[in-house]
Amino acid sequence: MAEYNAEHHALLYSYIVKAVMDTVGREAGEKTVETATKNYGISRGRRMAARCDRDGFRHDVVGYTTYGEWRQTSGNPSRGAKDLTADPPRSTSDGCPWYDAWAGEGHMDYGRYYCLYVDEALGEGFFGERAMRLVTKGTRTNGADECLFTFTGGSYSKEDVEEGKRQAEKLGTKALRGWEFHIGHLYHELEKQIRADWPAQADAILNVALAALDARFGEGFSEMVKKNAAQDFETVADYKGV
Repeated sequence: MAEYNAEHHALLYSYIVKAVMDTVGREAGEKTVETATKNYGISRGRRMAARCDRDGFRHDVVGYTTYGEWRQTSGNPSRGAKDLTADPPRSTSDGCPWYDAWAGEGHMDYGRYYCLYVDEALGEGFFGERAMRLVTKGTRTNGADECLFTFTGGSYSKEDVEEGKRQAEKLGTKALRGWEFHIGHLYHELEKQIRADWPAQADAILNVALAALDARFGEGFSEMVKKNAAQDFETVADYKGV
């Protein structure tokens, strides 16, 4: 059985974005890509929030950094650090497999849209109506020296950070979802928006992208993607809690 990782997720995105823009033009395609990427991030953030609330854990930046859904399992891991005691609280990264995948494929100009929109959307989905937000200050895919994200609406002590670490130990891998799930969810949101915005061209756009992905990763990849896209991505009914 194939093992999937962040590279597959990254290139699924960039190949579909490329197919959209090759078909309808960059300017016309940008709105479709923006909307789909934001919807994907918001949906992920809401699932994180639902698990956090089910456990009765603090629904703030400490909770946000504790209840992430993915962990790099193979290949080249993300490199970065977070300082929630800073003013404002911040997270930085100077390396990640998404950047490396797009750079290696010559797809930076397509992949970069993911970084423009997904993190702020994750924060929006997680924090909801609370007076907190994640703010993207810069991303390497869009020319910054490092990725920098800050958090508004709260300040945190070392004791708060330690509380998050203790909760993360209790949580273990219970909130994580496999890469097949994340790949399926990303495709689900992209396909949905492409069909809404470009109904006459949607099949051609998606077929071009999936054929390129099968050529890149081997026959059967597109079938895995479509199978995993046919899920309910809003529910966390399977989450048993800590």
